[in-house]
Amino acid sequence: MEQPEDHGRATTARGRFRWLRLSNLKGAPPFAAITLNLCFWIVPMFALALLKLITPFAGARRWLDRGMTGVYHGAVWADNLALKHLAGVRFETQGLEALRTDRLYLAIANHQSWFDIFTLQSVLRGHAPMLKFIVKRELRWMPLVGLICWAYGYPMMRRHARATLRKHPEKRQDDIAALRRACEAFRNTPATILNFAEGTRFSREKHARQKSPHRRLLKPKAGGVSTILQGLGPALTEVLDLTIVFEHPELNFWDLLCGRGQKIKVFARRFPMTSPTLPGAAETNDRHYQATSAWIDQVWREKDALIQRETTRGLAKES
Repeated sequence: MEQPEDHGRATTARGRFRWLRLSNLKGAPPFAAITLNLCFWIVPMFALALLKLITPFAGARRWLDRGMTGVYHGAVWADNLALKHLAGVRFETQGLEALRTDRLYLAIANHQSWFDIFTLQSVLRGHAPMLKFIVKRELRWMPLVGLICWAYGYPMMRRHARATLRKHPEKRQDDIAALRRACEAFRNTPATILNFAEGTRFSREKHARQKSPHRRLLKPKAGGVSTILQGLGPALTEVLDLTIVFEHPELNFWDLLCGRGQKIKVFARRFPMTSPTLPGAAETNDRHYQATSAWIDQVWREKDALIQRETTRGLAKES
């Protein structure tokens, strides 16, 4: 005869299995749709990229660039359909109305989940140029990801490991020089250069390890932002401060695909390059870094307050 304790363990095991079988599998259809969408669009993207590689005429290459941009927008449009109808995701935005698709923007954003990329691609489509990144050279060997980086001309740079920089701090200047060279690829091309200033996704463990002064954010890093501002200077139209607020901040990528946090808000603030709050491009490297650090720290304090306010408001509505 089954003992009460054994019955309790069996009930708990069945409950866990039921949760895994019924709840977690809800993310499978949108994940499959996104994967198939990527596989579909990567074929015309690769074909156009190869034609661009072998075409000697600048006019033809510009036409091929427009075709590849169209492929990007088609892929994002299809992802939006999958997220809306299969995962129930709803995006709400504020501050994107006056952006233009023929400009060059630097966008800084908080980073919590892999879902951030899908979110920003979705809300910026039709408002700003396609997202582009400065990526590590190691990504060129990743399946599909490396192909996309090559096709869309994402600048790739080799960065030294932290251990190397601790032993040879002078090599930090090599990383800065590589980042400046990478910026040249964007100088005459409409793009939204995305920089996750925290450098990594948010987690409670990282937050505690950093002793971050913010409640819902990690400490921002100013080095990359400062170098991009100096490297591109007047070529940039504006700096966009993008704040992503999830309905339930603790949810991860798969949770969102399963429809557990359906509302995602994105708030945009615009800083024209003539704004007195931005550091001047003519300042020396050290002074520019210090000014950028002070500016981005203030931006992060305001961003943290916004996330806290919106999250508290959302939780209050549920209770």
